[in-house]
Amino acid sequence: MRVARILRSIPTGISILGWRKPRVEALVHADLWVAGEGPPEQLPILDHHECGICRHVKSHPVSYLCGHSHCYVCIRLSLEHEWTCPDCRTPMYHAPFRHWGEEASLASTYPDWNDESIVNYGWDGLIFPKAPEVLVPDSP
Repeated sequence: MRVARILRSIPTGISILGWRKPRVEALVHADLWVAGEGPPEQLPILDHHECGICRHVKSHPVSYLCGHSHCYVCIRLSLEHEWTCPDCRTPMYHAPFRHWGEEASLASTYPDWNDESIVNYGWDGLIFPKAPEVLVPDSP
């Protein structure tokens, strides 16, 4: 019942607009790596391999419903400030999902890129905004 406890601690009405756990210190890159450091910087060969936030090859790519993808760490830090896709500004109502196909593509395109970094793909401290209800007119 962890979710129930979290929801009880959020002021009434906030969950509709989204909520972020208040932090004493801002979340930074180092907070999101499970062990060691982040990946070595790698410039992309193909445009679609580039993270729109850090401008390097995507490390631990995650995607959203709009079709854009970014490094997990980049989008996680972005969500501390905005509930929208950094590329197209589409509102995010759900956590991005791990993009397994893109991970495989990047591994085969950059075989010498030794990204041994590890992330937990967690979205703790975030409750995404509620999607607006779509009103469908009654049929005659």
